[in-house]
Amino acid sequence: MIIAICDDERIFRERLVQLIRLYSAESGVPVEYCTFSSGKELLGSDRSFDVIILDYMMDGINGIDTIKEIRARSQSARIIFASSYPDIVFESIKYNIFRFLVKPVEKDKLFEALDSAVKEMSDLRRILLRDMDGDRNVSVLEREIIYAQADNVYSIVTAGDCAYRYMNSISSLQNALDPARFCRTNRSFLVNMDQIASYTKSEILLKNGHRALISRGRFKDFQSRYFAFLRKNDAT
Repeated sequence: MIIAICDDERIFRERLVQLIRLYSAESGVPVEYCTFSSGKELLGSDRSFDVIILDYMMDGINGIDTIKEIRARSQSARIIFASSYPDIVFESIKYNIFRFLVKPVEKDKLFEALDSAVKEMSDLRRILLRDMDGDRNVSVLEREIIYAQADNVYSIVTAGDCAYRYMNSISSLQNALDPARFCRTNRSFLVNMDQIASYTKSEILLKNGHRALISRGRFKDFQSRYFAFLRKNDAT
């Protein structure tokens, strides 16, 4: 997840950086961030952001005018407005903001907003696979993938009732998928934790009836990550 922090108060920017680093450490979600001291500076960036955390009162271009320009450029970033002026929430709603947080921003409320952004991004993410005949590429929603199994230098991906080929190793596939949703349980298996029906110390029963192996050395890590996944999804 790539986050932009835009605020003309250095102390507030630094505080948000601390919270975002803590969020990444606690959630396991990889996060990159950039800081900007003005709306003009943000608008001058050529980077694309998944989330923009934006103040209202800034020198030069205020937060509302910055949002107007972002939306005029058809940028789909999720905008979290952080302001000491709660009355502007009604004005900001016109521009499809993702959350409105009142300063000083509370850790729990920021983490909830970022969790929601991650879930939304994951639900919309796609990956390019190839059909088993090998004559066409198919764009598949990441959340529809049930599991993947290594197949020599390639990977076989089961999504819904279909099987596809990923034209690279299972380690490359693991790096391409959401680490909060997918877990490597064995050198040959990568599973979508949302598709787990039950498990023992040696294997996982998936909701489609297929089974995936768990290696002894990966069991503790798998169980810890699966419990964290369940807690997070129960909370949302």
